[in-house]
Amino acid sequence: MKNEEDIREFWGTSDGSCVMKYTSSRGSVGLKVCNSLEECRRQYDKLRASTNYDGEANVPILIQELMTGDEYAVNTVSCEGRHVVTDIYRYRLSHFNGHTLYDSELVTDESCAPPGLLEYAKAVLDATGVANGISHSEFFMGPDGPVLVETNPRMMGPSQSEDYEN
Repeated sequence: MKNEEDIREFWGTSDGSCVMKYTSSRGSVGLKVCNSLEECRRQYDKLRASTNYDGEANVPILIQELMTGDEYAVNTVSCEGRHVVTDIYRYRLSHFNGHTLYDSELVTDESCAPPGLLEYAKAVLDATGVANGISHSEFFMGPDGPVLVETNPRMMGPSQSEDYEN
């Protein structure tokens, strides 16, 4: 999103709610569920005037459809294009007083993952060129199956003390 015109254009196609956040940040820093065009404009101004998790200013801002339901984090280790799932978390998100709250639960058995999730997660890694290293991907389970939220060639979590490369 480059300007307020982009907000108006998106809002004209939305169902009355959306999510705004930095394109480059961690966790829920800068994330806000907006329920009106005016709320989107205020959040846009707030994000433009502040910095993301890493203290960077003028980071591009994303406006997107509000997904509902459970979100899943799939963590993997890859070697020569073979992806192994290390762990899966189910997030239940709630929104309170302008903040997003996460209630997470470790899915201890891959057979308890929603149908198609792990296959889709591995296909995302293939499509994005991840062949070696660690990755963290997040998905919502929509009515037609998994929907990609983000994928990163890094460990899960908002900060790391070491740099890692694929």
